[in-house]
Amino acid sequence: MLKGTDLWPSLRYWDGAILFYETSEEAPSLFLVMRWMRNFGAQGILNRIAGMIVGRPGGVPAERQDDYGAAIANVLAEYGADTMPLITGMDSYHTDPMLVLPHGTIAEINCGDVSLLIVEASVAVSPGIESETA
Repeated sequence: MLKGTDLWPSLRYWDGAILFYETSEEAPSLFLVMRWMRNFGAQGILNRIAGMIVGRPGGVPAERQDDYGAAIANVLAEYGADTMPLITGMDSYHTDPMLVLPHGTIAEINCGDVSLLIVEASVAVSPGIESETA
């Protein structure tokens, strides 16, 4: 609902970024997921990002998980982004188990071993704050 508002990032913001995407606890239809992806494509985002990580959709049986990845890959191909690194079915945000991913840090996708490496520190201790040690 933020798209098209002053709160939505400029197109330049997406240059070289990795897009982390998930559908929350919902199990939307493949049609809706493809429509959402086409919205990113129509905005020019899919041709600017360097890669995409898609969280495992909540409430979707294991045998249907790959359908979501295939649907997203089809839309990427429609926009000429079919060689872009894409990892789907990741446990992140609203899944169980849950992996919390930092935003705004440097990361790398390795499609060979299907992994994501957070290259840059994502948490820092402010000066003057002492940590307790046992």
